[in-house]
Amino acid sequence: LDVKNNYAASHAGGFDAGARFRAFPLNHHAYYYLPEGYRWWDILVPRWDQGLWRHDTARPAAAQYPPCIGRGPTGELNEQPCRPITFDYLPQYAALADLPEYSWHPPSIAVLGYPFLRPFKSSPWLEPAAIFLGYLATLLAAVFAYWCLGAVTPSALTRFAAIAVIFLGSPVWHYSRKLLTEPYLAAFLLIAFACFFRGRSYLVKHLGGGAFIGLAMTMKNYAVLAMLPMYYSVIREAWLSNAPLVRRLLPLAAISIGPLIGGGIVLYWHFLQTGDPFVFPGGSATEGAAEGYTLTLSVFFPTVFNMLFAFQWGMVMFCPALIPAAYGWLQLIKHHGAQAAVALFMALPYFLLFAFYTGARDGVNYGPRYMAAILPLLLIGIIGFLAHARLSRQTTWIMWALIALSFAINAPAALAGWMFGSRHPLEALF
Repeated sequence: LDVKNNYAASHAGGFDAGARFRAFPLNHHAYYYLPEGYRWWDILVPRWDQGLWRHDTARPAAAQYPPCIGRGPTGELNEQPCRPITFDYLPQYAALADLPEYSWHPPSIAVLGYPFLRPFKSSPWLEPAAIFLGYLATLLAAVFAYWCLGAVTPSALTRFAAIAVIFLGSPVWHYSRKLLTEPYLAAFLLIAFACFFRGRSYLVKHLGGGAFIGLAMTMKNYAVLAMLPMYYSVIREAWLSNAPLVRRLLPLAAISIGPLIGGGIVLYWHFLQTGDPFVFPGGSATEGAAEGYTLTLSVFFPTVFNMLFAFQWGMVMFCPALIPAAYGWLQLIKHHGAQAAVALFMALPYFLLFAFYTGARDGVNYGPRYMAAILPLLLIGIIGFLAHARLSRQTTWIMWALIALSFAINAPAALAGWMFGSRHPLEALF
């Protein structure tokens, strides 16, 4: 879990941070855990204080390394010889040089991808291979979605159209090519629903559904919220059943295995980093959970409006197909009952969690980054529109126009994603 050696390798000219940033001053997205608490790396070592960085000028650069290309303090692209580089700690923090550095982010991508990425560790293909895993996760989710939607319609064309909207008509397309947890989180939550909705055996429906919730929890521990409607459905079925008690409790036990293992892994990681499973990276369990959250209506209503309609990051502004999907949900629930609504209610507590979060638009990201994980669940409703729509011709054309607009918005950001940090593609292009 210690990434100090990875940063050191990158500073020395390795590929741990990608080929373009070899031997380049990097902001370490890391922290140190001290007896008195945690300290962020970039607070102790100012990001662009070039006086702290030292090039090994004794070694010829051009003969050993290609040019390095990176971004300077104001965002400009620059090029420099790739000489090995180190940084000097501020004198008052010199002792930190011997302490481990832990990533700001969960180590789940690295742990999950290690068997696939280990052969590429010393090659320029390391970063592309890591990004490609996000593609594979998205592709796997699309396969499960196609299987899941078979319970709604036997038409292969309708299911392919729905999958195209879910994955290509939303920011999921952009995030599938980003080295972030979002593509994995979106994939695991959608696969969990697919197993629960379409599965018929304990192995697929309950054990499989719970297993993918557990995987999602290793990406973001609050993904456990998506488990609530699944639990409710299982408990309700057990309550109404006349089967023996053991048989009624078996689905509940099977669906709990994955989240328990996922939660145990997360707590174990916390223990390795801080010595206490309930001291989360970034503070104690209560401090980490409360940071940035305000349980007041004065925060809730403006945040909900912005999460839906803000031009720079609103879900509907980046995925207008959510409107026909909302109509489709009415049809899905009408034709397939409450079981279909599980996907909708898996997304709801996740959405509400961020509705009270003052940093819901945190960082420089494309569109609704934090909501990208639940967009596939919300867009499942599009199959209801495609398979069961009973609308006037004019309304149908409006719905199809919104779907086409979703493709038009997200295609540029998928193909040239670096152009659209914190900018709507329509604004950037026109």
